[in-house]
Order: sequence, then structure tokens, then C-alpha cells
Amino acid sequence: MPDKLDPKTLARLAFQLYPSIFTEGEGSIDGESLLTRIHAIRKGLHPEHELFGILSWLGKCTTIHRLDQTPLPIENSPDLQAPDFLVFANHEGRIVPMLIECKATSDDKVVWSEKYLKSLKDFASILNLPLLLAWKWKDMWLVVDSSHFEKKVTAYHLDHETALKENLMSLLFGNRWIKVKDEASFRIDAKVIDATLDPSEELLEEGSYTFQIEKTGFYVGERLIDKVSGRCSEVLFSTFVENEVQKLEGNRARIIYRAVEGSTTVQLYDLLMIDLYIKSSGGDEIVWPEALVKGPFDSSAEIFRNALDEAGTSQFIDMVLNQVPATVPEYLK
Repeated sequence: MPDKLDPKTLARLAFQLYPSIFTEGEGSIDGESLLTRIHAIRKGLHPEHELFGILSWLGKCTTIHRLDQTPLPIENSPDLQAPDFLVFANHEGRIVPMLIECKATSDDKVVWSEKYLKSLKDFASILNLPLLLAWKWKDMWLVVDSSHFEKKVTAYHLDHETALKENLMSLLFGNRWIKVKDEASFRIDAKVIDATLDPSEELLEEGSYTFQIEKTGFYVGERLIDKVSGRCSEVLFSTFVENEVQKLEGNRARIIYRAVEGSTTVQLYDLLMIDLYIKSSGGDEIVWPEALVKGPFDSSAEIFRNALDEAGTSQFIDMVLNQVPATVPEYLK
């Protein structure tokens, strides 16, 4: 059973997240979402390190091997290019070996020369293994069979629309798409202890304030969510990108942390770095490449998948999607 968030745990979580989410600016509280910070960290990562960590954490691989990209020179050797990874995936009770080439780009298509693609495919053909592309498109990982590349004049193209339709992240590695209810929020009610607020003013005056946290909780609209697993709280925080400070009666204030349009869907693999970040109380001491490659992780995607199956999560989750590609490759049937 996943751990439940009692009031003490919620308060501790608020204290952990507060310094990471809210920083004091000149006369205001400036909010930066947890997901924004994670995206910034991800941009600084080598995509191969990130992919290795994600596939390991998702828990559907027996083993993953990084292949040497610098072969010894041999005269008259064939033009063979080793892909980045040799992956042994657990699929429906059997182990499926495959080769994966890793690329990252924000462009709407991947373009490979005929020579480059042939060198990868020839390597895979000799080993009789399927060749896949793991494409980090913006902040999204798409795993696609190389057969979906199409020849355009002399080069081979894979557009992001085709990659989205043929994405194997769910089927092969157990990824999920999680849609959180638009009205979900996290509230921190606190007392200002180093200043006296002017009761005639609707807003807090400019300045720096010291807050004493009195009450915290997750809400959908105005309804308090009474059952939230510790794991599923991270699903909620991964979608919150906006904060608002409201003045309450007396010397009290409320901070509301919530989603905005377009931020309510998160993928399961996003929770790996969010989990690491929260447990480190801000991520400053984490050497991210080492953490993602070396492991082991304190959590796993299986724990989150089980937590998402808990009845209580229906209070704030609209749906959990398991994507099926438009075309299932023969080696997965």
C-alpha cells in the first residue's frame, strides 16, 4: 500500500518544497514551478544519461548496455555504426533484445542521411535485432521503430506526428500519460510572524515576510482531498506551474499552487526526476548524470503505477492513459 499523507507529512512536504518553489524578490513572492526547474535541469543533461535513467526506472528492462561508439580501425571494414544502446526489454513475459539510437532535437523532424541510416540498419541486421530511435523531442521522449523513416529525395525523415502515433514508450517500457483535474491545487495557510498586516489592504504590501505554516492540503476546487498517497502527491506537484498569494483575516495569508491550461498532463517518466528532486529538498546536492546512470533509485515506476491504481486517486486524476502505437512491430506480437 502506498504511504498516505497525514497532516504531519503534508506539513513536512510543504517545508521541503517551500524554499524550492518560492523565492523572495524585491517586495514580492516570486513563484517558479517544480516542473519548470526540472525542465531546466533536463536541458543541461546529456540525452543518453537521461534516457538510461528513465528506462531503468520504468522497470521494464532486464538490462541496458551502452555500446562503444569508437570502434578500432580495420582496413576494408564495412561501414557499420553501432547504436547507442543494446536494451533487453521485458514484454509480455518474454525478453526482447533491441538496439536503440538516441537523439535530441526541438525540430519537428529527424533527418538522417541514407548512409547514416544504412550503417545503423546494417549493424542491426547482422545481429538480427530491431533498430529503434529514442527521440527527445523538446521535453518528450518518443521511442519509434526505424521502419517509420521515409525517404525524401536523398535523406530519410521522421516527423514528430508520425513519431507520436507510433510511440512505443508505453507498450515497451510501461510509461503512462496522467491527466490531473484542472481544478486541483495545493494550499499553504500561514501566519505572518514578523510584521503586522494592514487590515484595510486587500493585498500584501511590498516587502519580505516570514511565514509560519499552519495548515496545508490538496484541493479540487474548494473540496479538500482527504486521501492522497505520498507518491500521487508528486503527480500533482508535477503539473502545478502557478502560485497566488491571498490575504486572509488577521495576520494570515494563503499560498495557492496550481496548474494552468496546458499543464495538467504529465508522463510517468517525468516523476523520476521530480521524486529525486523532492527527496533531496531542492536537488542542489544531486550530481544528476551520476544519479541517473549509477542508481539505484529509491523509488520505481512500478510503485507509482500501483499508487495510480488506488481508488483515492480518482479524486484528482481524470484519466491514466496507456498508449498503443498505430502499428505494433512484428517482434512485439
